[in-house]
Amino acid sequence: MIKLTRIHGPPTSPTLVLIPGGPGISSLSIRAMDILSRSFQLIYVDFPGTNGNPYDKDRSFDELAFGLDQVIKGISGDVITVGHSHGGFFAVNGALSASNISGVVCISTPFTDECFKAAVENFENRKSPALIAAENVFDSEPSDRAFALWLSEYGELYFSPDTVASGRELLANDPCSHRAFLHNQHDVKLMGALLDEFAHWRGQKLFLSEDRGMIPTSALKKDADQGGFSFEVIQGSSHFVVFDRPEGVARSIEKQFATHRG
Repeated sequence: MIKLTRIHGPPTSPTLVLIPGGPGISSLSIRAMDILSRSFQLIYVDFPGTNGNPYDKDRSFDELAFGLDQVIKGISGDVITVGHSHGGFFAVNGALSASNISGVVCISTPFTDECFKAAVENFENRKSPALIAAENVFDSEPSDRAFALWLSEYGELYFSPDTVASGRELLANDPCSHRAFLHNQHDVKLMGALLDEFAHWRGQKLFLSEDRGMIPTSALKKDADQGGFSFEVIQGSSHFVVFDRPEGVARSIEKQFATHRG
């Protein structure tokens, strides 16, 4: 059900489980984090339908999370879950389920209705004619290709000005799953309660925020405070923080969690 890609790091170092956003986006969207193999063992997650992992049936968030939690429980040593956007839901849920998780990193994850609504309002105010056209094509005839092309038109909602061209290419060619998106896109409506529960979890928590992009930084800060995270803004980044500023993200994670420094 879940495809894993492993990158070896220093022996006995903690393991980062890296979960992409979406839903329906592959782990290739966050592979800029390969640089963290200088300090950690890395495991990238691909849910059904993405990166060559077959989409055999619709699954709920709880079903996908349970499958991932079973994988994490089988990892030896300390585990830190790292989730970008939608992937942050799984990162937090895992910490509440798997006792070997010692830390959680969420990157621009909108947990609450208030934060999600702020993102939607920003999206509606800033979407370009090309994005509107791509969205209409996807709505009229959904497919993996139409989904990828739609995402690739998000422009500076997703990427900083200096990475927007390469970011568009990244998403236009992502082995994504429109079926996963359509089935799981409303998961955010369930996550406010998850964040409240996570506030009582006693492990290390780090929230990395975009600087200017799809989700207002002030809204992300409120969610981070509600969940008891330490909060950092990665300067010069849009929503795909790890693609825009990979070294800044890596240094923040290493500062809080690394036991080995590459």
